[in-house]
Amino acid sequence: GDKVRAMKEAIKADPEAHSKEDIEAEVKTLLALKAELDPPPKKGDTAELEAKIKEQGDLVRELKADPDADKDAVAAEVKKLLALKAELEPPTEKKKAEPKKKEQKKAAPAPQGKKKGKAPEPTVSPREERSVRQGKADKFRSKGANPYEYTWDVSHSTTQLQAEHEGLASGEVAEGAAVSVAGRVMAKRVFGKLAFYTLADQS
Repeated sequence: GDKVRAMKEAIKADPEAHSKEDIEAEVKTLLALKAELDPPPKKGDTAELEAKIKEQGDLVRELKADPDADKDAVAAEVKKLLALKAELEPPTEKKKAEPKKKEQKKAAPAPQGKKKGKAPEPTVSPREERSVRQGKADKFRSKGANPYEYTWDVSHSTTQLQAEHEGLASGEVAEGAAVSVAGRVMAKRVFGKLAFYTLADQS
């Protein structure tokens, strides 16, 4: 040990005093002598193990602080230190993690037959819808009527209309009656080609 320290001090004063190979050889010799001098500690002797661990730890720190130390020698001493620590504190066996039981998914009931709903209404593109509306407007114009009147001539109010046709029986039609009413449509009921509107006006 003194020889190794003396060689290191000499290198600090003169870098060419000793070669790196010479120092590594002396360090290996020192480690071999220490291994022969210090037999492996017996298990159960905690105080002795702690002393060995401290001494080995100091040696490892000393080697790591030396930039010229042999890496293999440092690794060997580190393994020895870990072995001593393992004897002092044996690793506890890790409990094998039990695999989590996969929750059994309940089988979903077989899908029943789809209920027959209404057939989807045919989609009309904006261009086609505009063409249809324009055709209806042209039809009104061909009859001399303006499809977009600014005013509306009202001939009857809803109250007057109900009073004039109060005597009609259920299902009876007042043929030839032509009236003009205006108001807000409150409800609409369509039955095929027949439609009923609930109209609210000022009366």
